[in-house]
Amino acid sequence: LGGCIGWSLVLPFDVVKTRVQSGAESRALPLVRRIVATEGVQGLFRGWTAAVVRAFPANACLFLGVEVTTRLLRPATSRRDATAVPPPP
Repeated sequence: LGGCIGWSLVLPFDVVKTRVQSGAESRALPLVRRIVATEGVQGLFRGWTAAVVRAFPANACLFLGVEVTTRLLRPATSRRDATAVPPPP
């Protein structure tokens, strides 16, 4: 859900960035005005469905990677803590 909200907030900026990079316009603000005038506000959200559909598996893989890495490293950190010299009193 967080990825969907994130893409919803960022996508208008990404659409403008992509069109500036493609050479459609050299400045962002005139491009935003032109997109809204010709395509409506929904033109700023072109590609939203693909971004949101991609966000679900991408974020799931991210969380899986964090969890697996945490579980793999936890035994190493507990061994290190057990052999550490205690601080002086």
